[in-house]
Amino acid sequence: MDYKNLWRYTRELYNWPGIKETVNISHIKKHYYISLTSLNPSGIVPKGPKINLSIDEEL
Repeated sequence: MDYKNLWRYTRELYNWPGIKETVNISHIKKHYYISLTSLNPSGIVPKGPKINLSIDEEL
């Protein structure tokens, strides 16, 4: 989100036909935090932030 051009591109790709249905943000986030045991030995997965990848509304 801090890199406006990359964030815009990510949202654009996510909204291509057929992509949105294949993305499971909860799974991606859980895998990221649990697999990095050297950085996150307790395995805590944060609840937020909630990410909106819809291009229907601007942030």
